[in-house]
Amino acid sequence: MHRLREKVAREITDSNAYDMLITHLGERFGLFAESDYSFSTTAFGTLERVWDVKDFEEAFEIRHRIVHKGKLPLADLVYTDRVSLGFKFTTTFLTQRAVDKFGLEVDSKINLAVQAKLMAQQSNRSAPDG
Repeated sequence: MHRLREKVAREITDSNAYDMLITHLGERFGLFAESDYSFSTTAFGTLERVWDVKDFEEAFEIRHRIVHKGKLPLADLVYTDRVSLGFKFTTTFLTQRAVDKFGLEVDSKINLAVQAKLMAQQSNRSAPDG
């Protein structure tokens, strides 16, 4: 079982960003539909910003260029703040979905509930029960 888990994990992490998020975590494990994965906020000025699959893919491409090619293409920290919030949404979203679907245990149910509620308030969605 350990080798099987390693094989599946390697298959997922060796995928491109879209396949990792949507094909494997979304469809294969049944955590969410692509249309469920979005986060909007007005925290970045007056315009509403949305974090979705395209933003996730872009962030991974930039990460690849930084880590594997040594290029730091960021001119300011606004983009970094946006990616940070987008990844916080992603980890909270995926964790909550996995807990709900598979009954997984987390270190702090209270912390997850607080994070999920904050993300829901920012994106004007209803927070999952938990």
